Amino acid sequence: MNDNATTQIHSLFAITLRELTELEQKSGTISKILSCLEADLDKQCYSISELPIIAHYLHQIYTTPSSYVRTSVINICFQLELFSDEIICELYNFDYLVVNSLDQRVAGSSCRSDEEKQACFKYILFLIHSKEFLPLSIVRSLIALYLSQQRQYKTFVLSILCEFSILNEDIFVPEIGEIFVDSLINNGSQDIVNVVTYGFEHHLPYATNRLLMSQLISPLSQFDDTFFSYDKVCNSLTSILMTWPGLFAFGIEMDALSYIMSCFQNKTRYIIPIFKKLLIFKDIPNIVTNSYCGFLMKMLMSYDFLPIINNLAKTSSIAANLYNSFLPHISKYFEHKLPRSGKNATQSKIQVNPSEIIVKMSDVPILSDILSYQLPADINLYDWNIIQMRLSMLLPSNDNEFKISRNFLQGLIFYYSGPFLHHNHTSKAIINECLIDLFDFLIESTRGVYFIQTFDCLRNAFIFSIHSLYQKNAIDSKNPIWPFFTALAHLMSTQNGVNLLTKFELLDSLRRLGELCSNLKVIEQILSIIRFQPDGGWAIPVYGQFLNADNPKVSSLAIKELRKKLKSTSYPKVKLFSMLLIPHIKTIHRLNEFGRIYEPLGLLNEMIHSDQSCFDLLVNDKHVLSIIAQFDHFIYSFILSDPKSHPHTDLENEINWWMNEGNMKYLDVYDKSVEYSFTQNQDILLRYPSIITTQELATIPSHLFSQLPRNETGLELLRNKVPELVKLCESNSIKEKRAAFFALSHLASVPGTCEIIIENKITETLISEALNSKSYVMKGTLINCLSMFKINDPISMILRTNGFELFVLGHQKTIIPTNINNFLEILSRFEKYEHSCSESIKYYYSNYNFINDDYKMPINSIPSSIPNQILKPQTDNADASLESNNNSLRENCLNRSIRSVSRNENTNDIKSEVKNDTKNKKADRDVYKELSKGLIELLNPITSKDAKGHLFALSREIPNEVATADNAMYAHRLMESFSYSEEERSFIISLFKQAPLFVNPDIIENKFSFSQKNSAISQAIIFHILQKPDAENSIENYQLPVYSLKDTDIKARNICMNVPEVYISDEEFTETVGMSKEEFYNLEEDEKQKIREKLIGN
Repeated sequence: MNDNATTQIHSLFAITLRELTELEQKSGTISKILSCLEADLDKQCYSISELPIIAHYLHQIYTTPSSYVRTSVINICFQLELFSDEIICELYNFDYLVVNSLDQRVAGSSCRSDEEKQACFKYILFLIHSKEFLPLSIVRSLIALYLSQQRQYKTFVLSILCEFSILNEDIFVPEIGEIFVDSLINNGSQDIVNVVTYGFEHHLPYATNRLLMSQLISPLSQFDDTFFSYDKVCNSLTSILMTWPGLFAFGIEMDALSYIMSCFQNKTRYIIPIFKKLLIFKDIPNIVTNSYCGFLMKMLMSYDFLPIINNLAKTSSIAANLYNSFLPHISKYFEHKLPRSGKNATQSKIQVNPSEIIVKMSDVPILSDILSYQLPADINLYDWNIIQMRLSMLLPSNDNEFKISRNFLQGLIFYYSGPFLHHNHTSKAIINECLIDLFDFLIESTRGVYFIQTFDCLRNAFIFSIHSLYQKNAIDSKNPIWPFFTALAHLMSTQNGVNLLTKFELLDSLRRLGELCSNLKVIEQILSIIRFQPDGGWAIPVYGQFLNADNPKVSSLAIKELRKKLKSTSYPKVKLFSMLLIPHIKTIHRLNEFGRIYEPLGLLNEMIHSDQSCFDLLVNDKHVLSIIAQFDHFIYSFILSDPKSHPHTDLENEINWWMNEGNMKYLDVYDKSVEYSFTQNQDILLRYPSIITTQELATIPSHLFSQLPRNETGLELLRNKVPELVKLCESNSIKEKRAAFFALSHLASVPGTCEIIIENKITETLISEALNSKSYVMKGTLINCLSMFKINDPISMILRTNGFELFVLGHQKTIIPTNINNFLEILSRFEKYEHSCSESIKYYYSNYNFINDDYKMPINSIPSSIPNQILKPQTDNADASLESNNNSLRENCLNRSIRSVSRNENTNDIKSEVKNDTKNKKADRDVYKELSKGLIELLNPITSKDAKGHLFALSREIPNEVATADNAMYAHRLMESFSYSEEERSFIISLFKQAPLFVNPDIIENKFSFSQKNSAISQAIIFHILQKPDAENSIENYQLPVYSLKDTDIKARNICMNVPEVYISDEEFTETVGMSKEEFYNLEEDEKQKIREKLIGN
């Protein structure tokens, strides 16, 4: 035992790791024991003070040439990180182990390599999601992995790089930007678009690199259309440009719009769709994207967009269609006359062949032939054209005529009730139409209803068709069941039809369709067939059963179909509103099924906006108003525009909610309405019922400050809140600024508020705050907000004075800056990071199969502060300045600037040891100089081959001097600072694979001692675990057998002969040896060995 030891280690966890390094065990043995230690870590069976010891031995074990061992070590490192309050991956160089595993090339089974990498990915996800941190060493390794041939990892790596770029805004890694651009060109991921536009908004280094971003447009300048997927390229460009940061930074400041226009002639069919998706203007008032479209059109006009596209329209039909679609909205505002594209470019001449129009008289049956037509005995000989004519044109108008047609009608009923419905065949369209015509005729008169009631076969046919709909399997759309149910739907919607169904006792069976139907496809078809006109009848309660179904999917289908029917039905909408939608909302609320309430609320919002009768009905329904106030304040704000709703509302509380929460939450609703207009993502409408659409474009969502002031009471209540909002415009928070901007602009959109606007200098405040902000979002918000103002002479004068003008597109106005350069404050900031990167992006076309492509990045969780410092781009001139820079670079590598190890109290000892070791090596041969020169020359494609050969020869010649811990850490620091390829990184890893990457000097200098008792127990446990085919779950809880020397020959037992004392009880050991175990373990090693031999001999 060492007398200088100051600290003793007792935990079996740390001691077992030590035993694994000192006992020469095979990799399979080590892997088995490490699996047990992984289980022990769940119990945190170590102390924090032992972490330096544990890390030392983990690094030693990691050098074992086994993927299984490396995987277990990474898993243990991950769990140690999990239980630690601070970040320890850099403190103990665990990140270097992750890097080694990511860069490792494993011969043989790829499954083992995948398990090792998955362990690394688990560790990485924990670091970035829970610690909001990722070492640059790992980032460099991920970049190399993305650029490698291992395609299955690309999606996962890309998502991690996105999160890293957001969490570390000041760290500049050029390759990350190149990877983003590569992904946008080849994949068109919306997640990458979000990250890039975030980069524009926050002026991140990669996003301010004009040369890098220009690569997004380069495919449009290529002559060969086969090299790129232009659909993905154009989708990426469109997605970027439809955001204010993308339009301002990329489109205008980086001249992307100008470059796109210059490619218009050669890539017309690819560029036209870009502008069709961006210029989504339909001259509808209050559309949320009107101001964006107006601003974009004004900018495009400065690039001669209209003359260019007019010229292209002469030869391109898609260009002509686009040109003609918006020309009516802008032509009258130009001083010069723009010619319309020729008709020949948009449509071909219509050539009519008279012989195809004139119908030969011989093709039309004579009237007497129709009247005398009787159904033949063979149903296959029915002439359905004549049958349809007779049903629709020559219907009996009196009793005599009805008697004449009785046999004809009776024959049809027998046919439809029997052969038509029960034979296994697909019905023809004309036969189905005749069935509907037959019932439509008969239920128009009492005579016809009485006639139908006499046919029991028809009643049975109705019952059969209803019961057929109950089945769980889907029903073919051409099955005769469907035209028969269509006839039933016609009967349900008329009074005579309901009377007939009552006689047939079918009302209850129809009502229960909503309860008993389970197949969603069948339900969807039923809902589409049900109609409400002319009388509503039994159709409303039947439809209501589907609307209130227990299955939320059925209820959702009913809401969607009801929305469609409201656009086409002639039945009064207010009746459907009061008899279906309002009771449905009350039912959901009564059942506390609040997750289902948003979709019907969205339909309610549409109906009260489009139908005044629905709005008037709702204003007086106190119950529903309270439900709306509980779930959607934005819809509720629209209702408050009517003073009749005020008695049911606590206006003060509502105003306070908006001031404290609502204005901020409105931003999300507004932004989502913009997103919907561009993307048509229907899920947005389900999540945000306050968003309503007109011709597939979202209108500006309702805001309390544009609705409540429409009456004097509301205006007076809000007047006192204006100064508070004006002050909020000066906030440092972009969100708070935008919230105040929209609230004030909604107020300014109401007629009669001009005095308040001028008195509080709202216009000047908005303009000043936006112009002084570096945020592109704020500048775009200013255009949105000013375009909402009710323009009058005083407001117009303020706008002109502050450099804004009115641009009219169609009947919609947009307030835009007169000088875009001054508005955006275009500076030289885009040249700050403009330099060529060390590597060019390699393009790979692949399907990813390791990480699910649905993996979503938590991009919205942005940290408030960034702890890391910026890394300046470094040159890689490895010739003239190599020797002068190597010493300082090496010193920098040994003292990682952002590593917590620099705070360790033993750092000076490490430095001293490394320097002394270096001096001793230089006395014989300057290994360090050769090594560092070769490692840096690997970066240069010209010298890399020779450098690799020299380094390999050096490692074979003097392996012990090359593969040292400090040389290995130096190499890792180089890989952390520069962009080595995957092949070069793997080569470097192979040079130092036997070198540990963390050395604890206290262990080397024997400043720690290990409990001899626990060391013996650990050896015995390892011995027994290895005797069993399956590893035990825990070393900590392993129970060793206890034997008595009096009753047993211990030597004959299956025990670890090196430590027999652990199998003897403390009392018997003391009795036999004459000393306690504690005294025994304090003896010298040779004395302990004699006693052990004696125990075995006994």
